[in-house]
Amino acid sequence: MVFRKHAQIILLSAFCLAGSAQADKGEVAGYFEDANRLFYQDELPSALIQLKNALQIDPKHLPSLILSGEVFLKQRDAASAEHVLRQAREFGADFSLVALNLAKAYLQLGEYRRIVDDLNPEELTGDLKVELLGYQAEAYTVLGSFDKANYAIDYA
Repeated sequence: MVFRKHAQIILLSAFCLAGSAQADKGEVAGYFEDANRLFYQDELPSALIQLKNALQIDPKHLPSLILSGEVFLKQRDAASAEHVLRQAREFGADFSLVALNLAKAYLQLGEYRRIVDDLNPEELTGDLKVELLGYQAEAYTVLGSFDKANYAIDYA
């Protein structure tokens, strides 16, 4: 009888946890959707609040991390943008989703060497690759490596 009661409690706890996880996912999605809408309405502080709400529930929510990076870039807070974009990458975000915004953050920070050392255009295709090569050409120009800048432009 005691065993049966414990089994019922364990089963009930499992259902509650599963329900709670589903509710949390729904809540995260709601915050993210609201943040996305606010972002496109150019209400950046409000969007950032909603993204922070989503990330409090799920710190590894990739869409919220990536959109946070975009908000920070628009607010000219390159250090925060770099931080959340690198987090997104560490948590498994595809390089194509963070590469150009990382390049923009590095440009804003004046970290030109990181654009050429940390961001590999070979991991990208099409327009993304061409645009990253453009950022690298700009970085090489600032660094005084004109041959490399010309090569990046020609390769693009």
